[in-house]
Amino acid sequence: GYYDCRITKFGKEGADVTGCNVLVEEFPHKFSRKLAENLELTEREDLLLQVTTTEKDAAVSWYKDDKPVSIERKRQQRLFISCSDCTHQLKIEKVKLTDAGVYSVRTNRDVSRCL
Repeated sequence: GYYDCRITKFGKEGADVTGCNVLVEEFPHKFSRKLAENLELTEREDLLLQVTTTEKDAAVSWYKDDKPVSIERKRQQRLFISCSDCTHQLKIEKVKLTDAGVYSVRTNRDVSRCL
């Protein structure tokens, strides 16, 4: 936004004015540890994808085949997303053939992929 400072001298509005346009950008969150490039699993093994960000407050989003990964509350839930300090994890218990794909995780300025 634009900020200005005006000096008024005995009712003379705008006798002297100075101003500045201030732009604030979002902090560029990056990964200090990325995903492995490739993983091979056998059905019924557990998949653990883990990244580390440079800052604790970095928000990350997980994707499978460029579609957001969402967690549905189910009785026999297999997919879990967690975060502790700078470590972010996506875990799939007892993988199935349908779990195969390209997984990625993104911050506001960085991306990491696992094929």
